[in-house]
Amino acid sequence: MSPATVGSTYATDRDYFLFVLQSQIAKLRVNPSGRSRVLQGLRELSQLMSQYIEASYSVSDTPFYDSCWTFQPVLDSAIATLSEDSDPFTGDMVAEQLEKAFSWENPTSW
Repeated sequence: MSPATVGSTYATDRDYFLFVLQSQIAKLRVNPSGRSRVLQGLRELSQLMSQYIEASYSVSDTPFYDSCWTFQPVLDSAIATLSEDSDPFTGDMVAEQLEKAFSWENPTSW
């Protein structure tokens, strides 16, 4: 059985990451005034990103590895933008950029 199979610790962690990311994007869209909580969640994801990149590489989860590697600078930019600007339009724009930057296609194959 591969480490990336459904039910493995790796798969559970990966699914949790995706759930938290989707939740933060949804919160940012729905409640722009709750930005401080979203920023905290995004910062936590950013701190964990190197672990997700390393884990996905070690289990040869290439699609997730590529997505995380590409997504990391976008996430860092989003955190900086949200920290500097409180305009609700900016929050929605950042949510859209985060959503577009991560490959959501065919997550069950990961």
